[in-house]
Amino acid sequence: MPDSIEKNRKYSLLIVDDNEFNLDIINEYVEGEGFLTVPVENAIDALNYLESNLGLVDVILLDRMMPHMNGLEMVAKLRTDNRFMGIPVIMISAAADQKAINEGKKAGVFDYITKPFERDQLLGVITRAITHVGEKDTV
Repeated sequence: MPDSIEKNRKYSLLIVDDNEFNLDIINEYVEGEGFLTVPVENAIDALNYLESNLGLVDVILLDRMMPHMNGLEMVAKLRTDNRFMGIPVIMISAAADQKAINEGKKAGVFDYITKPFERDQLLGVITRAITHVGEKDTV
């Protein structure tokens, strides 16, 4: 686990991607870093999980392009619900053009990672998201 986050706490990552291979890669990248991971294959299941597990998710790793409800639509729902506004969302997408990145940031994502990405890059963004939440909690 990176040094800048609390060692005695297991942080929970909700990983949302319709591609099982991508879920496996992300799990593999964070494995051994002390994170609890909850992989789900679509935004609807992710919202249901959040509803049933209030306060138990620290960071959401969210694919942008999914059927039924895409990542931007899910972020819009999260940002209008006080219970979920404080959860940092890291959007992970193959849509790598500046317009797509700007749309993600405008929607309210904490950060936007383009595929393919490196393990250290992902862990760095997760650490920043957790640190950011911790800083807001102490203010």
